[in-house]
Amino acid sequence: MAQSANGKIGIRGKSRVWVSGQAFTAYGHLLRNRYDAILVGINTVLADNPRLTCRMKGGRNPARIILDSRLRIPLSARVLHNAKKEKVVIARSEKRDRKKEKSRKKLGATVLVCGKKQASLPFLLAKLPQLGLISVLIEGGAQVASSALGKKVVDKAIVAVSQKLIRNKSAIASPF
Repeated sequence: MAQSANGKIGIRGKSRVWVSGQAFTAYGHLLRNRYDAILVGINTVLADNPRLTCRMKGGRNPARIILDSRLRIPLSARVLHNAKKEKVVIARSEKRDRKKEKSRKKLGATVLVCGKKQASLPFLLAKLPQLGLISVLIEGGAQVASSALGKKVVDKAIVAVSQKLIRNKSAIASPF
């Protein structure tokens, strides 16, 4: 995660606020190459429409995992591109919308039930080895990072602190 000098990671309602520099971005892609999977929450997908791929020369793409309790991920989301060739996992709650689930599976995504009312991060992480996914890079926003820290499922945190300041009233606080 990258944060500003005053502990902010973005601005609510504004997609992508660049806090880190090129060196940290390159390091992030190196990490994506090393880990089996990368995990974000649905809010990151809706706000940024990320690809979650490794864009370093010779790198490999990690499996992409989205915590999405209500299957709100748009069918046009870039993270779903190539889901038939590269593993994409969507963690949802027990509340089922068969039509939404079927349409995401048709694109190639694996949909897992990982909790009653909302997708549970510990429950999801316990299921991932069955899919051959052992190491997970959490690159989500404040909500996913806070949840991971609170549930004590984090082995290591990497936080880049920029010299930039974010002074907007809608700034999102870093969980660190």
